[in-house]
Amino acid sequence: AGGNGSFGVYGTASGTFNNCAGGNESFGVYGTASGTFTNCTGGDGSFGYSGTASGTFNNCTGGNISFGSWGTASGTFSNCTGGDSSFGRSGDASGTFTNCTAGVESFGYSGDGLGGKYYFCSAGTDSFSGTGGPTISYCLVNGVAYP
Repeated sequence: AGGNGSFGVYGTASGTFNNCAGGNESFGVYGTASGTFTNCTGGDGSFGYSGTASGTFNNCTGGNISFGSWGTASGTFSNCTGGDSSFGRSGDASGTFTNCTAGVESFGYSGDGLGGKYYFCSAGTDSFSGTGGPTISYCLVNGVAYP
């Protein structure tokens, strides 16, 4: 377990991370989260928040503005949960997302590259609204089928 700013906060979080916990701004926040993350938890601004979340993420949980929120979410995400403004909110949500959940303004909300693949994902208002050409299957926005 690490506190705030742990696991490559200004650099790269690469390698294998199993059952790891970090505080706010953990796991390659201003750099790259390019490793393999399984059952990991971070606080607000975790997993490549202002950088790139390009790794493989399985059963991971981040707080608000997590998973490449202000950068790029180009990795493979399975059963992950982010808070509001997560998963490429203002950048590029071009990864593959399966059974992931986020709050409002997530999954490429105001980005210019919503070209990802989304399967069985759910999010809040103003999500999945980037300009790219995504594949969206069996997803929900505020509990209603989308698109």
